[in-house]
Amino acid sequence: MKYFSTILIAYLFSSLTEYLLHRFWLHNNIEHHHTQKHHMDFGITYKIRDSKISDIKSSNLYILISILFSCTPILLIEVKLLYALTCTTYFIFMETIHVVFHKYNSTNIAFITTLEKHHRVHHKNMYVNFGIGSYLWDIILRTHKK
Repeated sequence: MKYFSTILIAYLFSSLTEYLLHRFWLHNNIEHHHTQKHHMDFGITYKIRDSKISDIKSSNLYILISILFSCTPILLIEVKLLYALTCTTYFIFMETIHVVFHKYNSTNIAFITTLEKHHRVHHKNMYVNFGIGSYLWDIILRTHKK
């Protein structure tokens, strides 16, 4: 049971970290690179197959800060390595599907398709649907729009 609860806590904290950083760091200022470059490039044409991955993925600094911030409760967790691996896996998953959303053909996996639809709405209205790897916190914090 402690392994399941460790994974669950890591998932919840990682997805919350992603939501908070995306909403309050990347969208706190219309001049931010994310709103200027990413939302402009992928706002009208959501998929650009010949785009560079570096135009889609977050900066290495942002990814590192995300992982470190999501791992802050690690001192309270008994299974520290499992917690850290779960947090890291979440952010790798989130960055990977973000690239897939904008660069490659859609998948027929229902979960991924639902996340992509959620993210597509974010590109039409950048004040809603901040979660990329999960929309749990958009629902809880009432920023989820269909």
